[in-house]
Amino acid sequence: MLRLLFPRLVAALPVLLVVSLVAFGLTLLVPGDMAAEMLGPSATAPDLARLRHELGLDVPPLLRMAHWYGALLRGDLGRSVLLNQSVAHAILERLPVTLSLAGIGVALACLVGIPLGLRRTRAGRRIRRRWVRRWRASRCRISGSVSY
Repeated sequence: MLRLLFPRLVAALPVLLVVSLVAFGLTLLVPGDMAAEMLGPSATAPDLARLRHELGLDVPPLLRMAHWYGALLRGDLGRSVLLNQSVAHAILERLPVTLSLAGIGVALACLVGIPLGLRRTRAGRRIRRRWVRRWRASRCRISGSVSY
């Protein structure tokens, strides 16, 4: 089992790295200032500077990305700006609903897919048999009509 699982996990690491880099790059392309949006139009310059420092927006992007990867290796997924809580806590809070939806989806796929697959297989055999009979019959007609 581990022999099958380990290479796939190793192959998934570069994909996760590229996806995280693209997502981080897209956040840099968003126009506007996140701190100014969070505090609103009545924010003062010291308030904006304090929030930018708390969010790490005053750090260069590459260094910010390196800090995020370091925290990720320690198991810290960061804080959600929208929910104002730990990302890990938000994921764990929503995990039961996600797993139940995934289970219902798998059960529904099995309940519909297996009978349809079995039915299609039987129908496919009948179609193949019919085509094989036609092929053999046409071969016999062709070979019987050729004279040497």
